[in-house]
Amino acid sequence: HLPLPVLYSDGQAHYLEGRGLPVGLFVEAEYSDLELELPEAFSLTLLSDGILDLLPGDTLRGKETLLPQLISSAGGTLDGLRKAFGLANLGDMPDDIALLVLSRNLA
Repeated sequence: HLPLPVLYSDGQAHYLEGRGLPVGLFVEAEYSDLELELPEAFSLTLLSDGILDLLPGDTLRGKETLLPQLISSAGGTLDGLRKAFGLANLGDMPDDIALLVLSRNLA
């Protein structure tokens, strides 16, 4: 389910591999465990699909392409993402928006 988690490290961001149904919406959903060795300095960003409504563009593919670029330009930090998405200045939100950033040793 989109958007997939985004891993940021060394100034670059990319989607983690995986696929599946949204968590919590389907009783019959099954998920696989995937393991990944994380770099010494990184952030892992998980977002709800409402964040896509804040991105410019008319197509889902264009928004998917833009998201890791935005996370890179924000330095992978929660504060940087709040600014990049304009979350502090939102009046009415187009959809629910959830944003979780896990990080270690980011400068």
